[in-house]
Amino acid sequence: EECGKRTIICNDTPGFVVNRLAGAVLKEAANLIEEDVATHIEIDRAWKEHLGPVFLQYGPFGNLDYIGLDVVVLAAKYLAWALNDEGYKLPQWLENTVLKGNLGIRTGKGIYEYPDQTPEDLRRKRAEELLVLLQKVGLATVHK
Repeated sequence: EECGKRTIICNDTPGFVVNRLAGAVLKEAANLIEEDVATHIEIDRAWKEHLGPVFLQYGPFGNLDYIGLDVVVLAAKYLAWALNDEGYKLPQWLENTVLKGNLGIRTGKGIYEYPDQTPEDLRRKRAEELLVLLQKVGLATVHK
């Protein structure tokens, strides 16, 4: 903690949690360049201005609850089909979560539970927190 980092308690895995997450992002970013979809500059900007702040704020799973797990599962199936890459398919436990009707903030439960909070209240709180975060890193200004 003296270095500004906290320990993540997890089971043993090759590469550790952070390196595996970073590796997946790097692999896909490199694929986008190889497929001539975007340049490294465009990819970095997309991450810094869109994905980075959202993942920093809520992490990948908290973010999925806001998107909607049903939407995420359908998008993953589409990508697996469109790119002919089964690597985009999500694990069965996530699909089972959707089948149980746990779709995220819309239903009050997804990956996380949201007792006594409406989707509108959660979205408003998220937007306010994201604005504060973006202001801290210089990506947003407030006009009064």
